[in-house]
Amino acid sequence: MDVLSFIFTGAFAIGIFIYLIKLNEETWRKYGFKIFHVRSFAISIVGYILTTIGIMWYKKALRLDEDILNGGILAFIGISLILYVVIKNIQKTSLFTGLWLSIIQVVVYLFLGYIGFYYIVIAIALISQIKPVYVVNK
Repeated sequence: MDVLSFIFTGAFAIGIFIYLIKLNEETWRKYGFKIFHVRSFAISIVGYILTTIGIMWYKKALRLDEDILNGGILAFIGISLILYVVIKNIQKTSLFTGLWLSIIQVVVYLFLGYIGFYYIVIAIALISQIKPVYVVNK
């Protein structure tokens, strides 16, 4: 059963990937604009990270009765970056297409950013050649 679920998950992921490529080709053909691009991905990921850190900072400041402005500013900058990408999508396409594709884009970029974070952590661990520590004299 595990093999079947792995196969179906892989097939589903490949299907989504092919759909996104076709969607990108269609927006390029119709509007001269690629909706899924490295630049929009980078801006969105930075926006997500700043928003998350800002919200966490804000909650911690509320709990400790400290200044909440720093977290609010970070969250505002992060949300502004995400809205920048959405507005660019709407400007380059039509209103309905831009909104619809931005919703798809947000979901895909959040998923890729979440998965990518763990791959980066694993890559850093492998590159740094972390070795186990043994206690000799106890």
